[in-house]
Amino acid sequence: MEHILILGGSSRIGLKVANILSERKTGVTCLDKVRSPLLRSDIAFVQCDLDSAQNFNSVVAQIRESSFGSPSGLVNFVRAPREPASSTPSMSRKSVQFLSELNINAVAPYLFVDEILRIVVSESKNFSIVNISSVLANFVTMAEAAAYHASKAAVEALTRYQAVEYAKKNVKSNALRLGFVANKNENPINTVGETLERVLVETSLAEVEITPLQIANVIMFLLSAESIGLTGQILTLDSGYSLQEHLGLALKAQH
Repeated sequence: MEHILILGGSSRIGLKVANILSERKTGVTCLDKVRSPLLRSDIAFVQCDLDSAQNFNSVVAQIRESSFGSPSGLVNFVRAPREPASSTPSMSRKSVQFLSELNINAVAPYLFVDEILRIVVSESKNFSIVNISSVLANFVTMAEAAAYHASKAAVEALTRYQAVEYAKKNVKSNALRLGFVANKNENPINTVGETLERVLVETSLAEVEITPLQIANVIMFLLSAESIGLTGQILTLDSGYSLQEHLGLALKAQH
């Protein structure tokens, strides 16, 4: 049985993907601050606070004791909680918020993966990393989200760095850049504040909604041996929305 670690697997899309992988008889360990009651009972859980790198050794030790065995892959769904926007934030407060979000979304997961690879490399085992990015990394702009834009761009840069740094250790690293995901039982608002209906009208594949099941399918491919020659790549799953964005910018430039 494959053993997959999911950082940030107790909420949002990470939770849904964790449950889907577990349904497919994959050993899943969720790493997050609090276990969600919505996680399947056969999913292992290890409390992990990315705000403090001091507990990484303890987390890794617990993973080593897992009944699923040594992990063969990691999916990074980490996303810092968004704080309510302030109309007039102080410069010091703005700086703290920016650096905190950048650390949680990009820096801490990178350092955590480095700790995990100490196990994998010592056991001479192939390992796959899938970092979850967003169209906000490059294609779409949103007011008051500079830290999120920057952190997701950093995630993609670090994905390429991981692919080079760990290549000789049988580690591949790729990123999955997501568009706007349809979540049942949730308000259909995407990450840039537009209604899902409007987004679907503007996409190249207007009738194709991105769902957690589709995301899980792509992740499973990236984690599998079938993608052995694929590393350092950023794959976009957005029904062609980012292409529409580029087209719109090109048309504006012509007028």
